[in-house]
Amino acid sequence: MKISYDTLEKECINIFCETGCSADVAQKAVLPLLLAEACGVSSHGIRMIPAHIQKIKKGEYSMDCNIEKEIETSAFTRVNCKNQIGMVSATDCMQLAICRAKESGIYSVFANHCNTFSAAFVYVLQAARQGMIGFVMSNSPAQMAPIGGCSRLLGTNPMAYAVPAKTHNPIVFDMATSIVAKSKINQAKEHCEQIPEGWALDVKGNPTTDPEEAVKGLILPMAGAKGYGLTMMIDLLAGLLSHAQYLDGVGRFYGSGNRCMNVGQCFVAIDPKIIYGETFYEEIDTYIEKIHNSICLENQTIRIPGERKFEMLQKSKKYGIDIPEDVWNKIMDIEK
Repeated sequence: MKISYDTLEKECINIFCETGCSADVAQKAVLPLLLAEACGVSSHGIRMIPAHIQKIKKGEYSMDCNIEKEIETSAFTRVNCKNQIGMVSATDCMQLAICRAKESGIYSVFANHCNTFSAAFVYVLQAARQGMIGFVMSNSPAQMAPIGGCSRLLGTNPMAYAVPAKTHNPIVFDMATSIVAKSKINQAKEHCEQIPEGWALDVKGNPTTDPEEAVKGLILPMAGAKGYGLTMMIDLLAGLLSHAQYLDGVGRFYGSGNRCMNVGQCFVAIDPKIIYGETFYEEIDTYIEKIHNSICLENQTIRIPGERKFEMLQKSKKYGIDIPEDVWNKIMDIEK
């Protein structure tokens, strides 16, 4: 079923408000999910709303607090997110980094006691829309083993960046350090579909195409040892350095009881006007155009990271968003 962007936004914000959230918290919780949905990243979109609402109703989120600054310097702030809804604290952390980067040129916010925050690209796009380069990384519950092992110790730890241009859409890149996001395996499980070879191992360490076995077993890192090294970097910088949990200490979103996941996150904003100068955005336009106009292979199209997301976003706002009927029914059932 197709639903307009504005209708989705209004309905979803109302659901959070009716659960007792303030209008500000409801908006910060919904807009990242809606943007992910509208950009085609439905695995991190509005299908997550029932789970978040359930956690609010069970008292598993801290609702009446703000992020707390633990250490603040001219270069970085370390904050305690106080077990807030992940999208709410992540929005505030990114805005803090953006605000301080306007003074210093670059600023980092390290965050502990966080929860899952939807898609990482949402927050770097917040920076890009304010003329900033944004970089975000987060650790996550353990789903991968170290190379050569079969114990779950490392998350699929995502990272994203965005670079604004003058006339073009920002360059936006978002990736998990696993060969695939776990959410895609869960989607295959929901639809009773097989997953491609090379995505996962079962609990005994054997390759599997069965999503049920993959969920019980291990997701493989992207690019072998390179992905292993990247996921460790994110775990160390976003998790351990932020005073959050790390390795298999990170809590799970589902079934965690009344306990904060204590995910670790890092938000970086860079003001290119201070570092490079006012012509930076024109140079990024030139950069994008040079790539677009380069020689491409037959029957191929050269794209810039993020272009498909913006194309999908434009269509979603113009024509509405396709929402599976079962997903919409679950969301509407919340109000009953």
